[in-house]
Parts: sequence; structure tokens; C-alpha cells
Amino acid sequence: MTITQLASSLNFKDFIINNKEDFDTWADNSTKWTAEDVITLKCDVDANRDWKPVNFRGKFDGGKHTISRLRVSTDGNAGIVDTLSGVISNLIIDASCTIKSTGASAGAVAFACCADGSAKLSGIVSSASISMVTGSSNSHFAGAMIGQCISPDVEIENCVNNGDIVVSGKNSSLYLGGILGYDKSNGISIVNCTNTGAVTNSGATASARIGGIAGDIGSTTSATYTALVSGCTNNGTVSNSGTTSTDTMVGGIVGMLAARNITNAVKIEKCTNNGLVTSPAGGKAIRIGGLVGDGAANGTLDGCFSNADVKVGTNKYSTEVRISA
Repeated sequence: MTITQLASSLNFKDFIINNKEDFDTWADNSTKWTAEDVITLKCDVDANRDWKPVNFRGKFDGGKHTISRLRVSTDGNAGIVDTLSGVISNLIIDASCTIKSTGASAGAVAFACCADGSAKLSGIVSSASISMVTGSSNSHFAGAMIGQCISPDVEIENCVNNGDIVVSGKNSSLYLGGILGYDKSNGISIVNCTNTGAVTNSGATASARIGGIAGDIGSTTSATYTALVSGCTNNGTVSNSGTTSTDTMVGGIVGMLAARNITNAVKIEKCTNNGLVTSPAGGKAIRIGGLVGDGAANGTLDGCFSNADVKVGTNKYSTEVRISA
């Protein structure tokens, strides 16, 4: 369907984006989007526009084309998608794009702030810079692809993040990852994903879970929880340079594995960390590792390697470190 056809029907069930005008028409009519929509991008788009996070339930095939100069700046959830319950694939977001959230209501920042209803991201390459400045004691979630998963069976596969993710300000709990911030659902899978961007918390928080791929996996009471992280690589520095008053969990792949008392709940396999993992000395219960910060889950690590230093204050280590104060 072309823009001429759309003018009379406003039907996105088989919509092809051939130019910026098509893109703007689709973007400006988000209230018409449905779960039956199938959007196909046929060209690179220099969007050069401010963007408001919106829910997406359909299918979007980017055709390995690039979107540039898309700017997201809010005082709440910030992302190209607010809640994703559809499928987005084969899309490149270049370094001219920015995603920013500031203020007390800042909740989640990511390509998709929240994932719901069997959402899937596949073949997404993002070089957008992501930043969150928090101003409250709420919990906050940040990741290049998804901030937090709230429903079962979310899939993230063959995705790459090249952009830096920086969180500053005050919060009670921070969940920060190069690909995913936080998962409390069931059946999450992160497969063949790579992070090269720096993942940094420079703010004051009661507790922080920070990972090169995922911040926290398994914070749920579900007796049937499962999760898979497979074939993923982190090349970015993973850093908690802020202050924490309760606990700090920093890992080259995952910050916190939290699915307690569930046999083999989480499987991490064939993952590699090449990025420095660092946190300041002092504070309470610092748990930091080249692969996993805190492994409270009943899970398995199989065929995983860390090739980078772990640094606490001025001290460097090559293995997991736990410090209690």
C-alpha cells in the first residue's frame, strides 16, 4: 500500500515505507496501529524528527535499512517503542539517534521500554546513545533493546548494541544491561546478541544490578521460571561508578541471577565477556564477576569465558569477587 492509497483507508495491514513521507505518515497515525499491521521498510530513512514512545503490536520488517536522526526525549519512559507486544526485525538505528529520559517519572529507557505478550526483537542493530537521569526513589530499568520484560516468552535474537548506556541520578533499585535491563516474566531468551557500548551507572542507588548483556534475570516467585542466555558476547565496559547503600551486583554477562529455589531455572551458555567489569571499593555487599555478579539462581553456566579484568577500586582480579561491608 502506498501513501496515496493510505490517504483514503488509513489501513496499515500491508504498508510499505518507500520514502520519508511514507514513514512520517505511518508515524503520525500511531492511533491507527493494530496487531494485524505488517510494516515493511524499503529504504533508509533520515527521520530528522522528535519521537514520542508508542505501543506496537504488529510486525515491522526493517529490511536491514537504517533510520537516522530520530530523537526521543521525555520525563518518563523513553524508547522508540513504549510497550512491545509484536515483532520488529532487521532494523538499523544509527548513532545520530538519541534516547533520553529525565525526571522523577523516568521509568525505563531502551529501544522498547517494556516487552509484553510474546514480543520479539530480531536482527536489530542500534548505535543510539541512551541516557537516563533519575530524580526519585523508584525502580528504574535500562537496556539497549528492552528495559523490562513483564510477560512470558519474550525473544531477543541476533541483536547488536553499539551505543553507550548511562544512568545517573537517584533511584531505589537499578536494573541496567547492554541488551536487557530486567526480566520478571518466564521463558525469556537472549540468543546471539552482542554489546559493544559502555554500560554505566554513575548515580546514587540503594541497589544496582548491572550486566554487559542483562542486568537482572529471574526476579520472580514463579515456580516454573526459565531463562536462556546463549551465544552472547559483551565487549563494552560494565561499570558502577556511583554509590550504593544496600548491594551492588555487576557482571560481564549478567548482573544478577535471581531465580532462587527453582532447579535449573536459568541457563547461560557459550557466552563471552571481553569488557572490563568495575565498581568502586566500599559500600555494602559488592558482588562482581567477569561473567555473573551474583548467582543466586539455580542455573548453569556452560562453555562461558571471561577474558577481561574485574576491578574493585584500584584492585584488579581475574575471577569473581565478593566484598561485604
